[in-house]
Amino acid sequence: MKLKFIEDEENYIKVLIEDTTPDFVNAIRRTLMADLPKLAIENVTIYDNTSALFDEIIAHRLAMIPLPTDLDVLVPRSECSCGGEGCPNCVVHYTLSKEGECTVYSGDLKAEEPSWAVKDE
Repeated sequence: MKLKFIEDEENYIKVLIEDTTPDFVNAIRRTLMADLPKLAIENVTIYDNTSALFDEIIAHRLAMIPLPTDLDVLVPRSECSCGGEGCPNCVVHYTLSKEGECTVYSGDLKAEEPSWAVKDE
């Protein structure tokens, strides 16, 4: 297996992997996804859903959105002085409000703090 680093930034890396199988590369990808600390949407409150999708499906799709994660600012809930109750040091709140027939994008999520805004890429 050969590794060639094409780009190496602070929050981004691009690697060319040669002489291996797709299964092995997928195992590396899954390991990275599981072991890198990151924010994820955990609790979803839906007030009025008139779409064809069940609330649980919407919540699951929201949980798949990559959120900006700054570990220098946030403390894991399990280590926070609030005892895991949720405070500005360990929790980020987002809101989403859409009406009518439309496509909802990740950038439509609005963070309470602008520094946690989701990039719509």
